[in-house]
Amino acid sequence: MQAATSFDEGIENIKKLVARQVKGIDFSAYQDIVFVSKSIGTIIAGGFENELGIGNIRHIYLTPIEKTLEYINSGKNIDIIIAGTSDRHLDSEILRNHCENERMHLKLIEGADHSLEVPGSMSANIDILKKIVELY
Repeated sequence: MQAATSFDEGIENIKKLVARQVKGIDFSAYQDIVFVSKSIGTIIAGGFENELGIGNIRHIYLTPIEKTLEYINSGKNIDIIIAGTSDRHLDSEILRNHCENERMHLKLIEGADHSLEVPGSMSANIDILKKIVELY
């Protein structure tokens, strides 16, 4: 696989790699399929549901990025979206408004960045991990 020259090409390369990995999986053998994805992975997971022709997939999106917004819609079975209010990859107000319009369950973590961490505060980061685990 050759190096990507743009972000979109990089995403397409990742999609091809993931497609090869899941190619032999018989998804019809499973009653419940949950895609847990983070950051760029939210784009991959959001698009794969259609590309693989799999129905009834549930999603958990952690720190989605702007390109993921097209997959955050009322037609998707999204259990929860978790992001920080200090995430530099997607403004939390844009995400909040989008989720409200699409009636999606969003959990914003105050002060957390794209890594769902508060830089320099180990105790806050432990609390964030606890909150995330308690959500699901």
